[in-house]
Amino acid sequence: MATVTISRSIRRYGGGTRRVEMYKYLQRGWIPPTPGLLEEIQEKLASDHYAEGASVLEDIGEDFSLLAHCLRGLKDVARDQMWEKDPVEILDSLNKDQLETLFDTSAAKLSLHRFRRMGKFQQQQFAHSIRSLSGADILGAEAMGVEGKSGTNSVTACSALRQFVPNLIAWNYPRLFPKVLHATRRGEGTLEANIQRILGESPQRLAAAFASDWQLRPQLQKAVRYSRANQNPNLPQLIDYTNPDSAEAIGAICELAEGLAKLQNPRQFPSAEKEWSESVPEIERMLGSDKTSSLVKDLEAKAGERLERYSSTLGTSLFTRRVVTQRKSLSESKNASLLKGCEPALTEALETYYGLLNEASPIEALHWLLNKAIPIAGFSNGCIFLSKVGGEQLLPSVYLGSEARSIFSKYDPYIAKILSASVFKDLPFSESGILRSGYQLRHVSAAMGGSIDLGVLCLEITTSEESEFKAGSIVHFKALRLALNESLRLLRAEAKSSSD
Repeated sequence: MATVTISRSIRRYGGGTRRVEMYKYLQRGWIPPTPGLLEEIQEKLASDHYAEGASVLEDIGEDFSLLAHCLRGLKDVARDQMWEKDPVEILDSLNKDQLETLFDTSAAKLSLHRFRRMGKFQQQQFAHSIRSLSGADILGAEAMGVEGKSGTNSVTACSALRQFVPNLIAWNYPRLFPKVLHATRRGEGTLEANIQRILGESPQRLAAAFASDWQLRPQLQKAVRYSRANQNPNLPQLIDYTNPDSAEAIGAICELAEGLAKLQNPRQFPSAEKEWSESVPEIERMLGSDKTSSLVKDLEAKAGERLERYSSTLGTSLFTRRVVTQRKSLSESKNASLLKGCEPALTEALETYYGLLNEASPIEALHWLLNKAIPIAGFSNGCIFLSKVGGEQLLPSVYLGSEARSIFSKYDPYIAKILSASVFKDLPFSESGILRSGYQLRHVSAAMGGSIDLGVLCLEITTSEESEFKAGSIVHFKALRLALNESLRLLRAEAKSSSD
């Protein structure tokens, strides 16, 4: 493992004995709120929107900036309730005057940063935090009951605080935070451990410092510090997950949610599966059985909606893109597990395809994929839509099948609808629609991903009985998308080398 030293610049703020200086530094660099959200809430306050039963929490959503701003300001409007009630519950019960006091600010006063200037590494952390918060909502509801009750409110507040700090660090240490992510990607410890190692302070302890300064109730101050790795192994850890006042339960749920979120991005978190396997016994004790599959599915849906919304705001995808690496055979590929759900004939065809990538040329392998693998997978026609360099409009770039050119017109309203729904949607979806010509198109579509920043893959399902083939087509689609990405990546590399 490589040795990481703390730079001189960070020692000024981040040394263990200088936590106060680092804390003050981070306070000055607040996370920027979502553009327009603060103004929208202020307008709704002026029109008495929240007096009619609507909740300001629904509008704040997962905006870490505004949620943390509210947690920080609660002591100024509801001090008498701070040590007795959950802060999210207090926030939801504030009257108009209290809310107006809380939101009497502007985006410029709130943060020196601007949301739309979010860089690559800040985006990576933000996306992971969205998944972690979504996972906490799901696990909290599963363990403590209906979402929105006191127990899950505590989990939401705890998760928001635990995720607030890494995002603060990403925004305020733009030169050092990439080192944190690179070290994590190389498998040199967890994200949290690398933050402490490189910046000199634990994110959990910083979160606890915020919770203490904001006078949040003691259970929450303890929960944000929770780490299973720091528990005494000689003491029994029998956590009562049904107890909404248990700091250990709240903190443990948040930590498990962070592990669940890491499973969504194995490239950034290479030890995620190993760490999660160690958490499975705790999941079984919490939920009665290992519900990993259903939890992952629920997380993809919940976090997916949130990430799509923020992707539209930023104008770039926040979804994790999976890149296929060139291998001699599928059995050696990291994506081999995906092929387990495919038909044997398709697995054999893709084995041949990956062999051609090594032994022949990308273009020859691509022809094999189009002419052999795609029909075997149950698709008849398809199209890859890509954006031109420097542009945002998606155009038909690769036609798959003899009738593809007549079907996939960029001017068709239904095709335009598919592109709009798919461009930032990593999870494939299957549906049926009518083209302007009257042709009924049954298809599976999703963002291309991989090395493609803006692109959509749409494949027409061969069978007329869509329901009979829907489950299989999704699995086959994912396998083909990975293979197509590999061909396009190699073709682009060849084109670049020839131009050089």
